[in-house]
Amino acid sequence: MKTEVLFQFANVTAILGWAFLILGNSWSRRWPSMQPAIISLGIALALSLAYGIGALFHLSPADLAQMNRLEGLQNFFARPGTALLGWVHFLAIDLAIGAWISMDSKKENVAPWLISPILALTFLFGPLGFALYFAVRKVRGLKTKS
Repeated sequence: MKTEVLFQFANVTAILGWAFLILGNSWSRRWPSMQPAIISLGIALALSLAYGIGALFHLSPADLAQMNRLEGLQNFFARPGTALLGWVHFLAIDLAIGAWISMDSKKENVAPWLISPILALTFLFGPLGFALYFAVRKVRGLKTKS
């Protein structure tokens, strides 16, 4: 299968997971049987398995040895197969973090209107959304204690 087709398939799959998270965030509070975070976590797991299979075909000991230098990393990602591998890695990890944010926000009773934009930020800029969620949790925790 061509790398571009796999790239598009991975993107659409991840976007479906994010749609479940962002749109389902408020729906699941009205309909508790709906579990968008579990569905999205399953999609992240599927992407992780695809990453693992791709790693078997595209990673060599020489690739791993050169990843401790920026130039080596640039060479690694210059190849379509390994660039796809890196992208699927990002998609899987960011979606798993989004699913965790969604599940944790329910446990912490954070308002859905506040979580949806954080999830959107996590989708677009992974670590920034993750950091913002921790800041929101910290501020909420301080308000709860006072």
